[in-house]
Amino acid sequence: MVDGKLTKQIVEEQNIPSTRILNIDMITVKKSYQNSKVGRYMLERVKNQSLVGPYNVMTVLANINNFDFFIKCGFIEDTILCRKFKKALNIQCAFLNSSLLFYLPPFYDQYSLKVGNCFDTMSSNLSLKSMFYEIKRWKDRSLENYEEQICLILRLKKEICRLHGLLGKQEHTINTLAKQNQALQNLLAEIVWLINFIDWKTYQEN
Repeated sequence: MVDGKLTKQIVEEQNIPSTRILNIDMITVKKSYQNSKVGRYMLERVKNQSLVGPYNVMTVLANINNFDFFIKCGFIEDTILCRKFKKALNIQCAFLNSSLLFYLPPFYDQYSLKVGNCFDTMSSNLSLKSMFYEIKRWKDRSLENYEEQICLILRLKKEICRLHGLLGKQEHTINTLAKQNQALQNLLAEIVWLINFIDWKTYQEN
């Protein structure tokens, strides 16, 4: 019961489509207890899926003072994950002078493995099934992304070919208009010369 109340106070659940995120809102230890590993113990309890339930990722906004502590406890700093979750969590790391760290839980439940040897085989099988499921889901997503990329590339190729053809037609039209313009200028020059010649001839006759 104490663990349940403790974890409920420390973590805050955030959800985006198909992803359950647990965000560590606050974890602090009195200065006199900082070397007693109380903070590490609380964090390990919070990370335990048997207490907080299955989750996809756990996040924490770490500042300069506690950055190393979370890194030692298995959290990582990843640019891709940060781009993915920062907007969903509405976090501004630069403004807070902090870094968004992530903890990705293992496939197996560590707490269940400690219950007894009789559960080791069962837990290992569940771990393998979860791992294979994640691999299959990753392959499916990769295939979907590949198909989308191929479709996008083919569409871009067609668009480039269309624009190239349109540019060629426009260039041909411009050249044709330029030639017609030059021909009209030459004709206009001949007409002007002819008018001037007629005026001169008329003047000579008079």
